[in-house]
Amino acid sequence: KEINTVFDLAIENSNKNTIVNCSNWGCYFNFNLSNKNKLPVVFADTIKYMKDLSLVSNKNKKNILHLCQSKYSETHIEPYENEYSLNTICNQEKLKEIYSTNNVLEIQSDAEVWKVFKIIP
Repeated sequence: KEINTVFDLAIENSNKNTIVNCSNWGCYFNFNLSNKNKLPVVFADTIKYMKDLSLVSNKNKKNILHLCQSKYSETHIEPYENEYSLNTICNQEKLKEIYSTNNVLEIQSDAEVWKVFKIIP
C-alpha cells in the first residue's frame, strides 16, 4: 500500500519539468501507463540506467523524482541488497553519486519501506 502513497507524493511534488523514476518493478508496473499529470514514468532500476537517465535529465533540464524501496521483503534477490535486506542505493548519499549532483532531497513521508527523492540536475 505504500507504493500508492509515495507515487501520489511524487505527483504532488512534480511539475511539467519532472521525470518520475520508479526504480522498482512494483512501482513501475502499477503507474507507467497512468499518465497522471502527463508525466513520463520510467524504469531505471540499475546504476547504469540511472546514470543514463541523469544524462537525459541534464540535457532536457528535467528534475527526477526517484522512487525506491529501501528494504526488501525477500533476501538475496535484488542486486543492491546488503545482509540486512537494505537497498544500498536507496539513500541520499548514494543517489548524489549516481546522479552526479549534490541536489538530492528526500521528500518526507510516513512510509516505512518506500522513499521519494527529488534530484535536481
